[in-house]
Amino acid sequence: MHRFTDIHSEPDGAPLRRDAHFRVRMGPDGHREDQLLEGKVISMSADGSIDCATVTIAHFYHCGHPATDPIGGQCAEPGCRNISCKECFAQSRCRLCFKPLCLEHVQQLAGPEGATARWN
Repeated sequence: MHRFTDIHSEPDGAPLRRDAHFRVRMGPDGHREDQLLEGKVISMSADGSIDCATVTIAHFYHCGHPATDPIGGQCAEPGCRNISCKECFAQSRCRLCFKPLCLEHVQQLAGPEGATARWN
């Protein structure tokens, strides 16, 4: 299991409590992946105050859109595990075979008046 140590606190403070919120999923290789979503630490500062820090981890799809947007799907290139949001997934397809591609595997050809064509 992932050790929770990434929460900010006073450099001289002593942690009194740490809380973590994880998402656990199975990776494509069958191994468990723990993804930290949020963490909180309560510590005693050097001057005696009780301090609380909460850190929320922002997650993004490979296309750069926040993971709070609807999920689209995974790139169809062999070995690629990139996941795009619904909108980018729908727009990033090979023009020849229509397989879905991530932004790394799609190439764009600029056409007249700013129009683009995609292919792999």
